[in-house]
Amino acid sequence: MIRLRLNYRPCPVKLSEFPAYVENMHKDSNLLFAEAYKLLKEQSPSHPVTAANSENSRPKNRYTNIMPYDQSRVKLRPLDDVEGSDFVNANYIPG
Repeated sequence: MIRLRLNYRPCPVKLSEFPAYVENMHKDSNLLFAEAYKLLKEQSPSHPVTAANSENSRPKNRYTNIMPYDQSRVKLRPLDDVEGSDFVNANYIPG
């Protein structure tokens, strides 16, 4: 099997050019999006995702490969006697 590496390189995109940028990323069955996510995963440090992997939280994860880090996850106000009710698959992002 030959693996094609497109050497996707993230770069700033002007707002006026954003629609064309997204359209280009969608070409070839979203190949450039896949490459961008792969690069992001490779460059991301490893952080615990314990809450997302708990038995009560797993069904709440839309995608099994995208998990919120424990250190920056959004915590909901828990419901009384409902274990895992404080979990939502979301992270706070500064800015």
